[in-house]
Amino acid sequence: MKAHRVRLVLIAVGLLALTTTLGPRRPIRPSQRLMGKKASLSQQLLTAVVQQEFAQVSNQAQRLEALVHSAAWPAVVLSNAVLAEQREHLGRHAEALRQAAGASDSETMQVSFVTLIRDCCQCHRQQQRQFGSYKRKDNDARGIHHQ
Repeated sequence: MKAHRVRLVLIAVGLLALTTTLGPRRPIRPSQRLMGKKASLSQQLLTAVVQQEFAQVSNQAQRLEALVHSAAWPAVVLSNAVLAEQREHLGRHAEALRQAAGASDSETMQVSFVTLIRDCCQCHRQQQRQFGSYKRKDNDARGIHHQ
């Protein structure tokens, strides 16, 4: 009897997992993909900064710099002077992180990371002020809040 219940629970969990992975999905916009990459790199940077993994910080910061200079940025960012300036700030912070990691300077690395995150928050507030709320109900659960 107990084994039967366990099997039923496992089948239910399997079906739930199957329906959520095979269910209809909205296409991911390029800006969502870009912000997802930026968020992922930021998380990896945080872990590396906290653990003082200088080589990892340098590697992730270099990847962030490459992302900043990629052509993937939406036209709305590139055509807006304030947002374009924020993008350049992001690149400078990534460079500062890479340099601090190269010098094994954990204090500067920590300050650079905090400054990077602060500027990301400022940029997103700027977008909200300029373009209105950009949260979408279906993206909230996935942590994507971008146009």
